[in-house]
Amino acid sequence: KRVREKKETMEVESAKEGTQEAVSVHPLSIVHMSDQYTRISSGGSPLDKNAPVVGLLFGQKEGQVLQIRDADDIPVEVSDASSLQVDLHKAVFPQHKVVGWYRVSVQNEEPTAEDLKITQQMKAHHAPSESFCFCLLQVNTKEREDAMKTDDSPSSETDTLGKDL
Repeated sequence: KRVREKKETMEVESAKEGTQEAVSVHPLSIVHMSDQYTRISSGGSPLDKNAPVVGLLFGQKEGQVLQIRDADDIPVEVSDASSLQVDLHKAVFPQHKVVGWYRVSVQNEEPTAEDLKITQQMKAHHAPSESFCFCLLQVNTKEREDAMKTDDSPSSETDTLGKDL
C-alpha cells in the first residue's frame, strides 16, 4: 500500500488497481510493542522515559495477506547496528522478513508526514519490491481509560484492542 499526502490528510491506496490486500497481526507482535512501551515509560530501559517507542515488524506475505508474526525494538534508522539486529532476528527466524515498522503513541493521533517518510525509507532499505506497512499502536493511559468509561464503553478487552488498532 502507498500513502499519499493530500492537503492536510493522508490517503491510502492500493499499489495495484483492483487488488485487495489484508494484514494479519499475531498477538505476540502486540505484546512485544506493549512490553517495549512499558519498559521505556516505567524507567526499566536505558532509554529516556520520553524516548520514542519504535521498532520493526517481521513476518511474510502469504497470498494477498501480509502476516505480521513478530515485532522487535530495532531502531528504524538505517545503520550497521540495526542491520546487525535484523540479521540476528533472521538467524533465529529464517522465514521472517522485515514487513514494516511501528510506533507506539499515548495520544489519539493519525499517522504523520514523518511516519510516511520513515515508511518510505524503511521500505527502500528492507523490502523494495515487497509489501510494507506502518503500525501506529495507541496505548490506553489512565486518562483515556477514564474517558472510555461511558455508556458506549467496550464490553470486553477484545473490543478495547479493536478500537485502538
